[in-house]
Amino acid sequence: MMSELVDFYEARLGEDQAWAEGCQGHRWVWECTEDDKVAEPNPVEEESLADGDRVALRSVEQRTVDYASWTLSATTPISYAEEVRSVAAGHIVRHDPARVLADVAADRKLIARYKAAEESHEEALRALTDARQSGADEAAVHAAGEDLAAAHARAAAYLTILEDRAARFFDHPDFQPHWRQP
Repeated sequence: MMSELVDFYEARLGEDQAWAEGCQGHRWVWECTEDDKVAEPNPVEEESLADGDRVALRSVEQRTVDYASWTLSATTPISYAEEVRSVAAGHIVRHDPARVLADVAADRKLIARYKAAEESHEEALRALTDARQSGADEAAVHAAGEDLAAAHARAAAYLTILEDRAARFFDHPDFQPHWRQP
């Protein structure tokens, strides 16, 4: 049905995956640089993370690294910050590379299910055509028509989900406005 949309979306997922995999350590946490304790963003209680203390964004997987040098490294995406708004700090750790990779994997499963549904739709269409051309009885033609309708509904449902998911890339130059559902 919409191979251009699927191709576009697969390309964007590939880009997201490449960016996320380029980060050493996929789960991030904010830490106070003075004592290496986790600083939890809480926009309800604090406007700024750590309220004036120095903080760093670090990889959970690499927390045992010696931080004496405080240089920016692959395991410390942000090595030093004095003021980070709590809402921004929380957003950053909630959308760390691990979450991006999980989203990419889930969306690729959706694409695979859509492709399987499209294939089932094409098979059902062939079966209905064959039933009509072979002179099958009315009940067999009717059953093939029902199978086609069900296959079409499955493919259309997956396509709607893919259109909704791909719409987050509306600002990409290759995005087609007609892909965006109202």
